[in-house]
Amino acid sequence: MDPTASAQPAPVCATHEGAQSTGTCARCGNFVCPLCLDEDSALPGHCEDCREREGGGRILWERTDEGSWFSRWWRTTRDVILQPTRTFEEARPGSLGAAAMYLVTTGGLMGAVAALLVGCLLGVVVLLMGADGGLPGDLDGGEAGAVGLLVVVCVVASYVFIIPAVLVVMAFVRGTVFHVAALAMGGQGSYGDSLWAAFYLHGVYVLQIPLAVIQQVPFIGPMIALLALLAYEVFFSLQLTTAANRYHQLEGGRATFAGWAVFLFAVVMGCGLCVLFVALASTMGMNQPV
Repeated sequence: MDPTASAQPAPVCATHEGAQSTGTCARCGNFVCPLCLDEDSALPGHCEDCREREGGGRILWERTDEGSWFSRWWRTTRDVILQPTRTFEEARPGSLGAAAMYLVTTGGLMGAVAALLVGCLLGVVVLLMGADGGLPGDLDGGEAGAVGLLVVVCVVASYVFIIPAVLVVMAFVRGTVFHVAALAMGGQGSYGDSLWAAFYLHGVYVLQIPLAVIQQVPFIGPMIALLALLAYEVFFSLQLTTAANRYHQLEGGRATFAGWAVFLFAVVMGCGLCVLFVALASTMGMNQPV
């Protein structure tokens, strides 16, 4: 028997006619050749068609042709919360302006919800105070209603503007500390890459809306708040480790140090402030007359 009779023909690329295949696409399984792959993309193991289907490595918020802004915001936030590691492993850093707008949008929606809840509560309180004659000048019911409406409007305005500003500042500080640590470990990514990841990661704070309500439970509320704070920091540290590996080409302990640098920085600062507070308290106690 001819030993070559049963030999299987070499697989050929499913896209480029006559090109010998070097593997299969990680998504569709079709045979691919080097011409099909793009090592510099966020999806180096995908063929061109699959890269297009997956958005070419762009995070959902930045795929402006895939639905309304709210749909893209919701799906991006869902992915950041439920599958963050996969999201940042597959996405490449995109527009820093788009990332900042995502965080501002997140903060604005959070502020609107918070303002609605708190504003309604304050409005009811003002109306009750007016009905009981508790407002200055003995406002009547109509005047009390006007004051209540003014309070609600002011609260809405403050929350809608303050919360996005706070989120952006937090993300900026976290991204900066992370980037400095990544550079110290030999990272290759840009400052914009670090801020891009930090801005999207802070979308997890949308969970603060239900947590803020739960934290009002007597006795266990403060404990829940403390655990939530710790959970946030662990989340950021783990995902920044992924960003250090993906965007700064760091591995092993170097990526881990860069990812946890913000947490370590916060611990050192907290311990330093505690020591300073104790020292000041001791000094003031020693200066008290006997």
